[in-house]
Amino acid sequence: MKIDKKIRVFLILSFVSLFADMTYEGARSVGGAYLEVLKAPLIFAGMLSIGELLAYLFRAFSGILVTKYRSSSFLWFLTITGYVTNLAVIPLLAISGNWIIAFILYMLERIGKGLRGPSRDIILSELIKGLGSGKGFGIHEFLDQLGAVSGPLIVAYYLAGHGGFYYAYLFLAIPAIIAIALVFSAMIQYPKIESVHTDKRISFRVPRGTFRFFLVSIFLISVSFTQWGIISYRITLEGIGAQYAAILYVLAMAADAAVAIPLGMLFDKYGVKTIYPIPIISIFSNILLLFENSLFLLFLGSILWGTVTGYYESVFRAAVAELAKEDVAGGFGVYSLVQGIAMGIGGIIIAVFYIVSKSALIDYIIALNLIAMLFFALSTKRSI
Repeated sequence: MKIDKKIRVFLILSFVSLFADMTYEGARSVGGAYLEVLKAPLIFAGMLSIGELLAYLFRAFSGILVTKYRSSSFLWFLTITGYVTNLAVIPLLAISGNWIIAFILYMLERIGKGLRGPSRDIILSELIKGLGSGKGFGIHEFLDQLGAVSGPLIVAYYLAGHGGFYYAYLFLAIPAIIAIALVFSAMIQYPKIESVHTDKRISFRVPRGTFRFFLVSIFLISVSFTQWGIISYRITLEGIGAQYAAILYVLAMAADAAVAIPLGMLFDKYGVKTIYPIPIISIFSNILLLFENSLFLLFLGSILWGTVTGYYESVFRAAVAELAKEDVAGGFGVYSLVQGIAMGIGGIIIAVFYIVSKSALIDYIIALNLIAMLFFALSTKRSI
């Protein structure tokens, strides 16, 4: 049976994500531990979170670029450049031999991930039109998270007396090469992105109607969502054990993979209303992971945290494709800008609150998520 070209390229890009996540999530799961082996000062292990901020800033920067240019070659250029930067630096960690070089490589990996996000999403949204936005992004996220789970597990195997960091990072060159080869294959098979070839030039402006309310809710959810770097730091600080931080991360990624396709199918059936539960899920995931020490509650919090990230990668992206269907490229560009800024500053705000006043942090998380619920409701009441 002959597979439609768009579906075939969509599946290729989904497997790109699988092998890419296997590479960089495997490396990131032990980033702090590797810096310690290289005798880096403790403060630099904490400063790995700067990489997350860089990822969001470059995602925002890339989002601005894709709203300015309607060029298939430019979208593929951003996508390929991002993947190469994101993945090629990982095997180099094996031979870095110096914590300063390793730290820089970790930063470059995050920059690459941020750079490719918006352009890749525009390409995916076009490829899955016949499949359904929710189902398409759900399938993509499922394969994505299979890589995010398998990568850290492979690294854990090498660290458990089977060669250490050197062989772990060298092994990650294999999925990195496969991912880069596949993304080039996707470009060759589908060089022209139809949705960007119009006479109208995209202008970077605040969208109108329901999409505007949706963006406000995304900002509020994102600026109050705790990043894993803070969570793993807190778990280690409380003496629970760094090994549990890694195990909890794998559990979160497994939950993300498990919910991606069902959430996507629910979106195809119920539309934007599928987003309604996310503020409550986000509140409980934040509170459990930031303030509880019971392993059972931490496991539960990790599952909820992974569910939230599953929403980001399937339902939220499908909602952008649906609500901004008259200008998908512009929609993803603005969405990426809003999400990038919110998560970038949100991590700093949450860290400061955690140090200064934990009770104020709880109030902050609950208040912003409840307000987000209101804007989610508004995004379903009007049309663009």
